[in-house]
Amino acid sequence: MALDLDASGGGGLHIAGVYHTGSGTWGATSGYGYTRDINNAGMIAGISNVQVDGQWTNRAARFSGTGTWQLLGDLGGRQSGAEAIADDGTIVGWSHLSTTPASPSHFDTGHAFVWRESTGIVDLSTNIDSRLGWELAKASDISPDGNVIVGYGFLDNTNIRAFRYRHGEIDNLGAGPGTYISYATGTNNRGDVAGSFYPTGADPGLTNAMAYTDDMGFINLNDLLAPDSGWVLQHATAINSNRQIVGHGVHNGEMRPFRMQLPMPCEAAVGHEEGANLIPNGTFEDSLTGWWAFYQNGTPPEGTISVAREIVDAHGTQGALRVKQG
Repeated sequence: MALDLDASGGGGLHIAGVYHTGSGTWGATSGYGYTRDINNAGMIAGISNVQVDGQWTNRAARFSGTGTWQLLGDLGGRQSGAEAIADDGTIVGWSHLSTTPASPSHFDTGHAFVWRESTGIVDLSTNIDSRLGWELAKASDISPDGNVIVGYGFLDNTNIRAFRYRHGEIDNLGAGPGTYISYATGTNNRGDVAGSFYPTGADPGLTNAMAYTDDMGFINLNDLLAPDSGWVLQHATAINSNRQIVGHGVHNGEMRPFRMQLPMPCEAAVGHEEGANLIPNGTFEDSLTGWWAFYQNGTPPEGTISVAREIVDAHGTQGALRVKQG
């Protein structure tokens, strides 16, 4: 099962897994620990099993090479977990609340949190306007630069939706047609998102892998495959800065990991001269006066006029051709 990848898409890949005391040097504070993520400094975020009031329970923790896990606290409930860590040491995850049931449902993890050395653990829901109708349940990933947090939450008390929190603003990433559940599991510095959604109801066996980018919007990754590929992509778990996505799905009836490449946004100027007539086959050539730019489904600068719905550049990249006057 593929869970995460670095910017190389495979070379020098960092791996997080499960550690049991006595079998290595990571040293959980008690019987065992789960490692969930590792940053470029080698700091690890995960879960440590500890005793609370005489009972074993899981708590969010980090490991920085000092020989023991550091517990990060909780939001008033019995259990918490750290899911991801940025390069500056910021950690995100989930925590039960004092009101969380003893046996909560699969998606009722309490509230999403963000932890920093300077502030300790903070309920992420307190960072957004309550009038927006969000209750953020789980933060699943944080970008390496620490600016983007993704996960899922309850919107208007009913729909479970993937969210992206960036620069103090929260985005509803939507879901597939006719669905009410989506969740985000990975992001990058650009704010691209990987995750999954339920295309019909809440049967876990029917999840589809999805991605969200500012230039392409919500994407069912299966829609990008050839009809005879033999694949059903079920879960997208991570996306790197090169827009490579990893996850797992079913290929010809067998569960398999996958890696997929999304097209990169293209923002290259292609001519200042008398240039750029669109010709029937979708390519372009210089012939008109103006400043021309090629954008991969992106938002054009102010004053730009769209002159073609889409084209294909010399590298086969689809996008929109627009001209900026002046």
